Amino acid sequence: MGIIDRASGLRAATAVRLRGVSVSYRRKDGTTESVVAAPGRTDHADVDGNGGTVTVRSDDWLIRPEDFTAQFGAAAVPVEGDRITFRGRVYRLQPFGGEPVYRPSDQDRRLWRMHSKDIGAEE
Repeated sequence: MGIIDRASGLRAATAVRLRGVSVSYRRKDGTTESVVAAPGRTDHADVDGNGGTVTVRSDDWLIRPEDFTAQFGAAAVPVEGDRITFRGRVYRLQPFGGEPVYRPSDQDRRLWRMHSKDIGAEE
């Protein structure tokens, strides 16, 4: 891994510290904690049956793995069905565009990118 890749990973981790917001993260088992995550998006384009392009968007959340595991335990990882609440909206974690629910967002694995879908207003 080159110096440019490492710098990119450091820049991304710093962005979470600077742009990160406090969100409520609820595990499928009901455990809820406050974590710092930076909102983002991923677009995925595909060709439909008529040859047209269909673009779908995931509401993503960038989080430092050490922040996540500090709240939920060393072996904890995001799983499908976990929920994030932010500014009165609820986002359900789910796979997106052929990717799993979460993945490393940089080569140094300093960040996780969690894919989610806005499922509506908080009750």
